[in-house]
Amino acid sequence: MKKLTAALLIVLAGLLLLQGCSAEEGSAQADEVSGATDYAPLVASAVPVRESVLRDRVVGSGIIEGRQEAVVRTRTAGTIRSISFELGQTFSRGDVLLTLDDTVSALQMRQLELQRNAAQADLESKQALFSRGGLSERELNQAKASLDGIDAQLTQVRESVEAARVSTPISGRVSQRSPNLVIGDQLAAGTQVARIVDLESLRVTLSVGQSQIFQIREGARAEVRIQVPGRVLTAEGTVTAISAGSDLRTGSWSVVVDAPNPAPEVLRAGMTAEVVIFQEDAPAMPIVPGAALVYRDGKAGVFIVENGQALLVHVDVIDEYGEFASVSTADESISLIGKSVLVSGLSRIRSGDAAVTGPTSN
Repeated sequence: MKKLTAALLIVLAGLLLLQGCSAEEGSAQADEVSGATDYAPLVASAVPVRESVLRDRVVGSGIIEGRQEAVVRTRTAGTIRSISFELGQTFSRGDVLLTLDDTVSALQMRQLELQRNAAQADLESKQALFSRGGLSERELNQAKASLDGIDAQLTQVRESVEAARVSTPISGRVSQRSPNLVIGDQLAAGTQVARIVDLESLRVTLSVGQSQIFQIREGARAEVRIQVPGRVLTAEGTVTAISAGSDLRTGSWSVVVDAPNPAPEVLRAGMTAEVVIFQEDAPAMPIVPGAALVYRDGKAGVFIVENGQALLVHVDVIDEYGEFASVSTADESISLIGKSVLVSGLSRIRSGDAAVTGPTSN
C-alpha cells in the first residue's frame, strides 16, 4: 500500500513538471510572435531629384529636297525640233531645254509685223489729215481700231513663238527627264518635259509626334547631317515652317528645315538626312525617374522621405523621354529640388508610412 502511494505521488509530480514546461514554452512562443508582428519601417531605394532640361534637342530624319523645284511643261502643242538637256545637267534660269517647230507661228508673226507697219503708217497719215480738218473723227478712230486689232494678234502669235522655246524657270540641275522625248514626236500642251531642282540650298521635311512638336519653334537652330562614303557632311540650318495641323493619315506634324548645301557636287535630291533641332531656350525642370511615378485616385505623384516618413507629393507630368520625366508640383509651395524620390516598394506604401532609404541597385 505504501509503495502504491509513493508511485502515485511520483506520477503526479511528473505531470505537474510537464505542465510547467509547456506553459513556459507557450509564453516564449507568444513573445516571439509579438516581437515578429511589431511594425517595422519600409526600406526602399531612392533617387535624388535633379533640375535639368529633359531633352534639349529633337532628332529626326527626312528626305533631301531642293529649296526650289520646278516641273517644266510645254505651254503649247507642237512637234519636237531639238532637245538640249540630259539628266544631271546644270542650267541657269531662262536656258532653253527643248524647242518645238514654230514654222507656222513664225510666218504668221512676220506677216502680222508687215501688216502692223502698214497700219501704223496709215494711222499717222490720217492723224495728219485730221489735224488739218481733212478727215472725220470716225475715220481716224477706225484706223486706230485696225492697228489695235493687229497688235492683239501679233502679241498672241509672239507668245506662240516664245512658247515653242521650252525653258527652265529656275536655276538648278535636271533631276527628271521625260523618257518619251524624241525629235519629231508631237507633244500636247501641258506635257511634262523635265524637273529642275535648285540644290544650292537644301530642304528637309521631318514628321514629328505630339510629344516632340511642343519642343520645336520656327527659327530654331538645326543641324543637318548626311552620311556619304567615308564621311559625314553637316550643315547649319534653321526651322523655317511648322504645319498648323497634323496629317490625317499618320497623325504627325511636318517640320521644314532649310540649310545651305555643303557639297552641291555630291548631294542629290532624295538622299536621307538626319536632322537635330536644338532647344537652346528650353526651361530646366525637376527630373525624376519614370519608376518613381505613382498614380493614386487619378492623380500622378511621387513619394519623398522626410523625418522617416514617406510623403506623397502630387505632380503634373510635363514630358516623358526614355526612363525619365520632367514634372512640376501641383502645389507650387513644395519644391522637389534637393529631395529624393522613392523608386521601389511603391505598390504597398501609403503617405505617412514609416520609411528609410537604402542604396539604389544598378
